[in-house]
Amino acid sequence: MPGQLKDYYKILEVSADVDATAIKRAYRKQAFKYHPDTNRDNKFAAQHFREIQEAYHILGNSFSRKKYDYDRWLAGMNTRAAEQEVITPQWILNESVKLNIYMGTIDTYRMSHRSLNSYLMQLLSDSNMAVLKADSEPSVNESIIKLLLKATDGLKIKYMVPIGEKLMELTDNEHVIIRLIRVTIARRKRQAFWAKWQPLILILISLLLVGCMYLWGRLH
Repeated sequence: MPGQLKDYYKILEVSADVDATAIKRAYRKQAFKYHPDTNRDNKFAAQHFREIQEAYHILGNSFSRKKYDYDRWLAGMNTRAAEQEVITPQWILNESVKLNIYMGTIDTYRMSHRSLNSYLMQLLSDSNMAVLKADSEPSVNESIIKLLLKATDGLKIKYMVPIGEKLMELTDNEHVIIRLIRVTIARRKRQAFWAKWQPLILILISLLLVGCMYLWGRLH
């Protein structure tokens, strides 16, 4: 994910599980405390006040809050990895399980493809791939592959192809898993093609039908 994701919950001094009423209450409290009119001698107050307004703009709307929570969870990969003393195949498998569960709770049609791709590229970084290839059992890698293929359902094909290539490196030449990856990528490509050209195809069909009706009317 490009840039550093701001922690809007921290800015409003609330936990991530509070309800909308608590968000509004916290905003009013922080806005009053840091309003530039009451902090003329504090050169940092105006900037912090703008951040408070920005935080409430995002967290005060249910739709934008859900999207932010999604990006925030994915961005947490770096923190979780930093807190892990030793990266093991089991840890990577557990992260894959968490991602798969999490993706089942969100609207994939409105997800941030870039954020998900960033998370996956961190999970399948060169160092993590080295761990999986050197220390992992084939069954663990197979489980990771299946989980990530499921979790990425709906991911744009431009992101999915590189992910598929990385997953292919974990197959240990297992033909069934190789075929699963190839079939999945091929299906995603067909879906991407149809999604891109569907409007034009439908317009052409409509024009053809209109043309046929016009000719039929002229002939009869």
